[in-house]
Formats: sequence, structure tokens, C-alpha cells
Amino acid sequence: MFLNSISTEMVPTQGTAIGAAIQMAMNSFTPDEDMQRAIIVITDGENFEDDPLAATQEAAKRGIQVDVIGLGSTKGALIPIGRNGQYLKDDSGNPVTTRLDETMARKIAEEGDGIYVSGAASTVVNDVDEQLKTLATSSLEKINYTASAEQFPVFAWIALAFLILDIFMLDRKVGWLKKINFFSK
Repeated sequence: MFLNSISTEMVPTQGTAIGAAIQMAMNSFTPDEDMQRAIIVITDGENFEDDPLAATQEAAKRGIQVDVIGLGSTKGALIPIGRNGQYLKDDSGNPVTTRLDETMARKIAEEGDGIYVSGAASTVVNDVDEQLKTLATSSLEKINYTASAEQFPVFAWIALAFLILDIFMLDRKVGWLKKINFFSK
């Protein structure tokens, strides 16, 4: 991912609906009992729109693991709008501050049978990778073909023998075939 290229202008409306995001991700999976699935939520944990824990519990019931990567600062930061130094303001004109809600992020991960990893940790990629490796993998049927199992060489040798036989047979030895006309009535 190229996180440097992400800006708030990419999202047409501001708001946090973690539950809706989990629900949308759940609905994109096809029901397959042989394969485990996982959703990785990258969030600040703030949620003002819906109930993320209910969506996460539903995901867990469907066998979908929900892992959370927490981004942001617990101290809070203003939300920039574009790259011109302006910040998002509420209806009253006050700047909006966002804070990392680690408690909520941890609850989401716990309800989803996943892990919570701080995005500031240097091992975040390795931690998530190790967690994904714990998912049960489905077995694939494997068939090995060997050269000895192929019957093609037998037919090739028979065809070669007929070609050599045809080359060495003279017309006089098969003269009786000239008397038979295969293409007339």
C-alpha cells in the first residue's frame, strides 16, 4: 500500500461506520465451508455511525476472522482536507479532532476472533501475516503424471513403423491393389 498517497479527499463523505465496512466485506465473501476467511480493518477505532461489535459478532458466526490495525494517535489530531493546510470543521465551525480509540479497536478484534495490532508498531506486517497463517487452509487434490504413464510413445512407434514399411514397399509388390478402384460406382 502506498499510504502517502491516501488523502481525505478520496472519500466523498466523512464519517466512521466500521460496522458497515465489516458488513460490506462480509457480503463480498461467497459461502465456502472449506475455506476460512479474514477481514483486516485499518481504523482509528472511532465509530459514530453504527454498532461495529454486532457486525463483528456476525462475521465471527460466519467463520470470518476480523483483525484490526489501529492507526492514529491517542492524543488526537486534526483531520486535514487536501494538501492546502485546511482542516475539517464541524457544523459550528470548530476543527474536528480524531483520536485512536484502542479500547474499541481491541473489542472489535476480540469479538472477531482476531488480533489488534498498533499501526505504529514496526512489526505490524509480520504480526498480521503470522495471524493469517493460523487460518485453516483447504487441501487441494494433487495428481502426479509421470513419463512412464503416458501411452503416446507406443502409438508414435507404431506410426513410425508403418511409415518405414510404406517407404520400402514397392509398387510392384502391391500391384493387386491397382486392380481395385475405390472411387467408382
